[in-house]
Amino acid sequence: MEIYHALIPLITAAASDEYLVSLDISFAFDHCHPDLALHVLKRLKLSFFMVTMLFDQWSNQQRFVSFQNFVLPEPEHVSSSLPQGDPWSLMPMVATLCPASWEIARSYPSVTQRNFVDDRSWSSRSVEDAMVVLSKWDEWTRLLGLVENSDKSQFFHARQKGRAQRGWCARGQYH
Repeated sequence: MEIYHALIPLITAAASDEYLVSLDISFAFDHCHPDLALHVLKRLKLSFFMVTMLFDQWSNQQRFVSFQNFVLPEPEHVSSSLPQGDPWSLMPMVATLCPASWEIARSYPSVTQRNFVDDRSWSSRSVEDAMVVLSKWDEWTRLLGLVENSDKSQFFHARQKGRAQRGWCARGQYH
């Protein structure tokens, strides 16, 4: 998907006086547990062979820890995160968030979502729907063992009247 396919509906929504929210998961790959991600991939019918191969790889990771040009001489065993930069990690990260996206799409059909890996954006005609979707994402991120990066949360409405709505912009950055 081109970035324009994600942005055009949100730009159109902003021009139509809708509320826009954007969220980012903090260290998403570090917090996404391979067992959970692979469980979701199994449910999505990824082949047993692929799930087994990925489980073997991710439950036996060896990483060299470095800090300010100092590298530990022995690798650390890591089994509780997806390796960021591994092309195979992208699919399970996205898959882990699919059930939440699907539930929100079913429950709030008037809300327009555009998600990219751990970045989630949506628009809504009402402040109430925008905030209830925010609450749903909060519930899902906690359930999945993930953490929102509140410093990157963005709330937008083009008009002062929309920005002044009760309950709007309860947290995060406002533009």
